[in-house]
Amino acid sequence: MSTPGPDKSERQARKEYVHDRTTLVMKSCFIGLAVALILGLLGAFGIWGKILDLHHSTEKNNYGVTAPCAPEGAVAIDPSKISVVILNGTNKTGLADAVSQALYYRGFNIDNIGNAAHTYAHTTILAGTNGLAEAYSLHKQFPYAVLQLDNSTNKVVYVVIGNDFYDLKPINSVTVKDGDKLTSISGCVASANIKNPQSVASLGTVENNAA
Repeated sequence: MSTPGPDKSERQARKEYVHDRTTLVMKSCFIGLAVALILGLLGAFGIWGKILDLHHSTEKNNYGVTAPCAPEGAVAIDPSKISVVILNGTNKTGLADAVSQALYYRGFNIDNIGNAAHTYAHTTILAGTNGLAEAYSLHKQFPYAVLQLDNSTNKVVYVVIGNDFYDLKPINSVTVKDGDKLTSISGCVASANIKNPQSVASLGTVENNAA
């Protein structure tokens, strides 16, 4: 008497399963190799370097926006002494709230959040003449951000989150600490010489938990 075992249909099903799994693994390997090859070619032709160089060069130039210089002799200010309003300049719901939470846990005072009047390509940090030391101090928390003068007379700093935002700098990579001398952005202009600073009233709508 023969020992019971899987019938023909079961053996066939197992064979097909093994075949399908093998095909899937091979496809995954080929896709991985193709991606690696493309990335390698981009690196070989210096594409990544050119992209990063372009990004860094435009950042150094404040993305074409006139940057106000830091006040002469200004030093970095402790986050607990900096008041911030955050506006969402993207179509991503909840981003202003998320950034406000991140900055709050880093010790900043969050005055309010809201929605920008329009979308922004680049994250933009704005302050009036009296708040430039605060703005420069906050600017150090972002990997890429425009620094711009507004027409306010207080020390409140506005942050408009742009489409290029992905995260704050890792906290251990923020090298400028409380009391360190602030360095002005290359090509900056004294705030007194900047004509038509950005109007705070035109930035957007400030509403708690709106963005």
